[in-house]
Amino acid sequence: MRKTIIIFVFALLLGLMSACPSAFALEATTAPAEAAAAKSNGNGNGHKLTAQQEQDTLDFLQRTGSDQYKKLVDLRQVNPQTYQSTIRAWYVWMDSIRRFPPTIQQAFIRQQEANTRLYRLVASLRIAAGDDRKKELTVDIRKTVGDMFDAQAQVREHRINELEDQLRQLRAANEKAKTSRDQIIEENVKAVIKSATQPADAPLAMPKFLPASQPAE
Repeated sequence: MRKTIIIFVFALLLGLMSACPSAFALEATTAPAEAAAAKSNGNGNGHKLTAQQEQDTLDFLQRTGSDQYKKLVDLRQVNPQTYQSTIRAWYVWMDSIRRFPPTIQQAFIRQQEANTRLYRLVASLRIAAGDDRKKELTVDIRKTVGDMFDAQAQVREHRINELEDQLRQLRAANEKAKTSRDQIIEENVKAVIKSATQPADAPLAMPKFLPASQPAE
């Protein structure tokens, strides 16, 4: 019975992820190139990175094998102003994926670079002359889309594993709470009654049945 319930829960989660991918999207999917464009349109915060933040970003890109590292180093010499907005966008994006293990960080990098590559290929296809050139670009586009799929699949697999861990933790916490039902209820009753001694505009001590570190009920 329990196994059936687990299978049902994950089937439901996967169904929701397919129907509403934005609800399960990882924050790090915002592309640095898009962030830099937003900055150029006046939507960025305009803060210059510290020397340490700038170096951390370059080190990260170099460590993960991103081809953006050399491009940024070259851009710093050619166009310092554009370099500053671009490195800042990369820093914000990098900071959003720090919590992930290195292999998943690399998957995010591959996904971002494939996104950028795809835009360039489509732009080239629009002005391509001759069937041979169009076929060549189509091959490159197919490979790039495949790279995007593989990178996103790796990130999704990691997210599924995280959800499985959260579900296990929640189930364990729930089982533990059930064994201490009377004690937990009594502690919450005392907290609620204590609220009655506070000013009327003070927040009510709402009952909490699981530790704060567990997923919200």
